[in-house]
Amino acid sequence: MQGQDGGIDGRIPILSNQGNLNQLEAEAGFNIKIEKKQFSRLELNGFVGDLQGENLHTGIIVTASGLAPDAKAEVKRHNANNMELCHLLLEDLLSGEISCNQIQLLVDDWESNLKASLRRYYQNNK
Repeated sequence: MQGQDGGIDGRIPILSNQGNLNQLEAEAGFNIKIEKKQFSRLELNGFVGDLQGENLHTGIIVTASGLAPDAKAEVKRHNANNMELCHLLLEDLLSGEISCNQIQLLVDDWESNLKASLRRYYQNNK
């Protein structure tokens, strides 16, 4: 069911606290949704399920239109239960405004990586 599962579009290296005092190097799964409709609770839970299936506890969601209200509530619920989810608006990411609470991206050239990922995403979803 393409477009409904909110699956993992890629991985990115991060530093994460994950409830610890020490920061840990890890990987976060990311999902990019460039559509007019908001990222839904169904898509969010599909993304979380895929993260758990890959043994990842951190996820970054990049959207053009934001999270639906029920998806925002689910992010809070998952973040309170051993997950670290972060939502970024595409416009903020492209302007360099990256704020993900306990998550620090470890990508030197994240802009080039993001553009390459967006190109691949676009080509795979024409």
